[in-house]
Amino acid sequence: MNRKERFLYDLMLASVSESGVRYPLAVVPAMKGAKVRGRPKLMVVGRAVNGWDDEGRFKASELRDHDRRNAAVSRISTIATGTSRGRGCPLVWIAQDWGSGTRVNYDPTRSPFWRVARLIGEGLGAFDLATDSASWSSHLVWSNLAKAAPWGGGNPSNDLYNAQFPACKKLLLAEIQRFKPEHLLIVAGMTWACDFLDDSPFVGKQRSGQSSVQWQGTIQNGAATTKVVVTRRPEGKAEAPFVKAAIKAFSSLRPPQKETE
Repeated sequence: MNRKERFLYDLMLASVSESGVRYPLAVVPAMKGAKVRGRPKLMVVGRAVNGWDDEGRFKASELRDHDRRNAAVSRISTIATGTSRGRGCPLVWIAQDWGSGTRVNYDPTRSPFWRVARLIGEGLGAFDLATDSASWSSHLVWSNLAKAAPWGGGNPSNDLYNAQFPACKKLLLAEIQRFKPEHLLIVAGMTWACDFLDDSPFVGKQRSGQSSVQWQGTIQNGAATTKVVVTRRPEGKAEAPFVKAAIKAFSSLRPPQKETE
């Protein structure tokens, strides 16, 4: 987490502390897998974290105090590195717990989000499950549109979402600027993603119909072009065509052409 992101987290937590939210919060930052080399092949973004353990637990009212808020930002930063759990990679638990039912009875195979992210990541060449099944998730970058959510699970309430949105929109752009992913997959649906796409550097178009892909385009970061695809949520949908549609949408995108004199 760089200085700009720490500043934005401080702003976000200050706003959340005044939102009136009384339940415990989980605040989880973007994480980069330890096996990413150079530009990440895939950055996958969800709506909000669905619960977390005690390292990411915060009480909103305590964040009004500047010193406590500063300490909270430092704790959040350690989550991004994985050092708080004594692991060298913050994302390796996804592959290691795949099908095991561990990590406080959380099994990533029960998550449609992680199932489609795993298959799309392999389809885009981020990893090869035949040779890297034990650490495939370490080749990804993972983030969420909303950084703060109920600690016990579920999406943010309207009050919590509205309090954090201005900072979260800037945080997503700061993450893209820092990681420069080749592909950005937002598995959140347009009802969530549209707020982040509007009035921003994203360039693309919304797709009509019942396809799992709802928006596709690009975002430019200096000389680096990131292909962007927004999908519906995968719950209750056939996953093979969902994955195929997302990979096809990425493949159809071309970097913007340079203007010629």
